[in-house]
Amino acid sequence: MKILAVEHQKSIRQLLAQVFESLDFDATICESAQQALAAAAEHNFELISSGLTMADMSGPDFCRGLRALPNHAYTPIVILAGKQKMDVINEVFTAGAT
Repeated sequence: MKILAVEHQKSIRQLLAQVFESLDFDATICESAQQALAAAAEHNFELISSGLTMADMSGPDFCRGLRALPNHAYTPIVILAGKQKMDVINEVFTAGAT
């Protein structure tokens, strides 16, 4: 499975890399939303994983950016988040998270 993951925290990126590697997934892991959107524009991913908050972009804005790409209009987007307000969670789903 070809996965794109974006996470601004280095320790979480390292953990994701270990998990994906142990499952034999072909993972591209980015530290910023802009890097991830650039990768998504060039490659077809089967699953995209993102944090809800990133240093350079909000989770909802990232989802909207992905959905604007023809090759990722329907790609599943999984959001990794801790405790968040319900309105933020609703916004990310409205923006295209699955």
